[in-house]
Parts: sequence; C-alpha cells; structure tokens
Amino acid sequence: ERAERFLLLGGSLAVMLAAVAVAVASRQYALSQRDTVALLKTLGVRSQGIGRLYLRRLALWGIVGAVGGLLVALPLYWLLSSVLGDVLERQIDYQIDPNALAPALLTALVSLFAFAYPPIRRLRNVPAMRVLRSQPGESGREAIPDLVIAVVAIFGLVWMYAREVSLVLSLLGGLALLLGTLGLLGWLMVTTLRRISGGGNAWRLALVGLYRHRRASLSQIAVFAMTLMLAATLILVRTSLLDDWQSQLPEDTPNHFLINIAPEAVDEVDAFWAERGHPLEKLYPMVRGRLTELNGKPVKEAVTKDERVGALNRELNLTWMEELPEDNGIVAGQWFTKGQTDGVSIEAELAGKLGVEVGDELGFTIGSEKITETVTSVRTVQWDSMKPNFYMAFPPGGGLEYMPATWITAFYLPADLKSQLNDFSRRFPTVSVLEIDHVIERIQEIVRQVTQAIEAILALILAAALVVMAAVVSATMQDRQREGALLRTLGGRQTLLVRSTMLEFALLGFFAGILGVAAAEGAVWALQFRMFEGEFRWHWQTILPIPLFSALVLALFGRWQLKPVLSVSPMLLLRRLE
Repeated sequence: ERAERFLLLGGSLAVMLAAVAVAVASRQYALSQRDTVALLKTLGVRSQGIGRLYLRRLALWGIVGAVGGLLVALPLYWLLSSVLGDVLERQIDYQIDPNALAPALLTALVSLFAFAYPPIRRLRNVPAMRVLRSQPGESGREAIPDLVIAVVAIFGLVWMYAREVSLVLSLLGGLALLLGTLGLLGWLMVTTLRRISGGGNAWRLALVGLYRHRRASLSQIAVFAMTLMLAATLILVRTSLLDDWQSQLPEDTPNHFLINIAPEAVDEVDAFWAERGHPLEKLYPMVRGRLTELNGKPVKEAVTKDERVGALNRELNLTWMEELPEDNGIVAGQWFTKGQTDGVSIEAELAGKLGVEVGDELGFTIGSEKITETVTSVRTVQWDSMKPNFYMAFPPGGGLEYMPATWITAFYLPADLKSQLNDFSRRFPTVSVLEIDHVIERIQEIVRQVTQAIEAILALILAAALVVMAAVVSATMQDRQREGALLRTLGGRQTLLVRSTMLEFALLGFFAGILGVAAAEGAVWALQFRMFEGEFRWHWQTILPIPLFSALVLALFGRWQLKPVLSVSPMLLLRRLE
C-alpha cells in the first residue's frame, strides 16, 4: 500500500513538473510573439483574429503532442512490462486498456488550456504602437487570474491521479509555504542588493546582475525552488520509506517461533538456546480468551460495527507482562506501576475500532471463567516486527496469572545452524517450532523489488526536473547573451564574464535549493503522518547536499548560456540577437 501511494505521489509530482515546464515555455513563446502581434495589428488584423490564429496553433500543438506522447508511451510500456516481468520472476500479460489512456489525454488537455493558453490569450491585448516604440512588459496583476486557474488545475489533476486529500493538501501547503517565503526573500533581495555598485570584481557583477534582473531572478528562483521542492519531496519520502522497511526487517529479525511451552519447561528452553549462543527474545505467557463485554454490556451490542472487527469473532491471545516492550508505545493512560495487579492495556487500533477509552471496563471469557478489568492504558504495537505481540496485556499477579497458560517466544537462528532444531525437538517434543524465515525472505524480496520500481520512478522525475530547470534558464538566454556581448565590447575579460555569470546562477541555485528543501520538509512532514503513516525525521544527510547540488547545476547551465558569447565576436552576436 505504501509503495502504491509512493508511485501515485511520483505520478502527481510528474504532472506538476510538466505543468511548470508548459507554463514557462508558453510564457517565453508569448513574449517572443509580442512584436509579431503588434505588426499584425498595424496591418489591420483584429484582436479576435489574432486570438483565433494562436488558438488554432495551440490546438495543433496539443494534437501533435498527445499523439506523439502516445507513440512514445506504448513502446515504453512494453519495455517496462518486460523489465517488470524479469524483476518479479513471473510472466506479465500485456494489455492496453483504452480507458487507461483517458487520464493521460485529459492531463494533456488541462495542461494545454490551464498552463499554456493563458499567456498566449493575452497576446491579443498587445498594442500596435509596440512596433514604433518599446512598451513595458506584462504586469504582475495580469498573471493573477492565470495563477488562480493554474492552482485549480493542479488541484484537479493531482486529485485525479492520487485520490488522496492529504497528498493534495500537503503539496499545495508546501507550495504556499514556498511562495510566502519567496515574497520575503524578494523584499530582502531588493533592499540589500540596491546598495551594491558595479565594478571589476566577479562577485560585484554577480550581485548587480541579480538586482538588475530582480524580477526574472525571483521568477527563476520560484520555478527552481518549486522544481527542487517536488524532486526533494520524492527523494525524502523514498528515503523514509526505505529506512522504515529496512529497520522493520533487519538481518537478525527473529525467524523462528516457539509456542506451547509448558510453564515448567520455560527455564530449560531458555537455557538450551542460551548455551548455543542464540538467546531467546523475551518469553511471554499466553492465555486464550474472548472479549465478551464492554462496560457491562455484551460487546456485540455495544459495538454496532462488530462485523468489521475480527478480534470480536475469535479468541485472542492474552498475556501479562511487567515491562512495556521496546516497540510498544503508550498513547493514553499509564503503564502498570510496580506491584499493581489490576487493569488491562489495549492495543490502539483495536481500541479505536471499539471506541474504548481509558477507564472503560472490559469483560473476558476464558474457558468457563470470566474476569473484568478496567482499561488503564492504550498502546501502539508494531505488528510487523516479527516478534510476539498482543492485543491485551495484563499486569503480573492479576486474575489472568492463575489461568492455564502456555508460553511463546521468538529468536533468530542462522540457516547453517538449523540442525540444532532437531536436537531441540528431541529434547522438547511438546514444543511447536514455527519456521518463518522463508516468509521473511519473501518479504525482503518484495521490498527489494518495490525499491527498484521506486528508484526507476525517482530517476524519471529527477530527469524531468533537470529538463524543467534547463528550460527556465534558456528563457533568459537572449538577454544574458546581449549583456555578455556588451561587456566584452566594453573591454570585459572572458574570465570575469564566466565567473560573474556562474556565480550569479550559483546564488540563484543555492537560494532556490534552500527554499525548495524547506518546503519539501514541510510537505514530507504532512505526508508522513497522513499518507504513509510513518514517523517524521529530519533528513540532514539528504537535504544538506541539495542546495549545493542545485548551485552547481545552475552554474553549469549559466556557463552553457555563455558559450555563444565566448565563441562569437560581440558585433556579430549583437546583430544576430537584434
């Protein structure tokens, strides 16, 4: 279930990355068409005609993109199915369901008109006077309706893919946190960088460049941070999942259970394995009994949903214990104090299903005997620890201790020492040995297979994130190349130009990395509690390199932008750009 949720999360993040890429590319295309639209208006073309012209272009791109996407997806589906068959060691039936293609086509349609169409739609408002004089670019107010449409579209797409309210709210909450922090960063940038003057120093030129392109820099930081947030969210969730799975089943996980141990044989059984270097996990007494009453009423009358509570339809394993097991945790009430002989502790999930709280009375039927105890604590149980676990736990010396009981324990035995089980069975023929090592091996194999699928999805998402970042960097390529050519014309050295540009982009990447990681941690915090039912931990070993990595990647992208500036004469480059 967790792996399926992770794959849904990966698909949702891929959709959001695609939305970012489409929006950035569409806006850049719209800006490049403003002069063309102004020229068309001077030749007598009306705004409605211009709108229809670009709408037809957009529709054509959508059709070509959808068909091209399907032509790429179908062979890729066949390839991944073949690989999956090898990984799972079973034959995979190839079946193409037309209904399965509907979400992809709907995603293309929504992306087309929610992210690509808005900036193109505004082209019809470009004034004809732009041909004669330079007009200012778009104002921020014009983009507000587009932002609202984009948020609604993202919400709808993520909901369509994941069907998880917690996932949608976590991702949108992380984006809201990111945008709020970005506004504060923008104010600090304008306030701080306006005091810096130019000069021949690479750092000064980089900081002045950030201030001169402050709007573009903030928009780039926003897109970079959003991209890094989505990628980092996937990385952090993947890390948490794998850590949780690996910690649940370490190499020395108990792989043998001993049950039906008679009370008089407990010490002998414990000593047998201790002498051979395989000490037993803690031994627990076990009494079979039914939960029959809740606060004096028959439990099936007090709980109307008893058909969904399997614990009410069978006998439970009851035990008594003095100390709380390490993998149990108290969520309500208090554990038994020393010398306490009354009360009962109930497992949290069962308590929730039955509506049981601390202070309620539970009645149990054990053979012909009946006992009633008050709930003194509610505790969590790690059922997947491969250790003995119990719904109900009583204190030592209570009414349960005088019931007929057998004992149970678990321990780890390496495969090459299984012959010792023969000696044990000959000495203790009444003790049952359950070998579950093959079950554990199968679970670990499944975890490895799921991990490979997760790694494949992660690699695809990271590749998409790099493509988005490259698209955003290329959106300002002409302006930066023009400035580089001017600097060379004014006598700037190539080394100064390279250092200042790489420093400028490195700072953009570093700030975006910090913001993206912070927003990703916020999203992961929500996802861990609500969607993956895990415990949140800070991921310092993962989040610290991300800002440095993004700074390095963007610095290399900046150097890539300068290649025409360094290889072509400034005069030719300026003529080409104009």
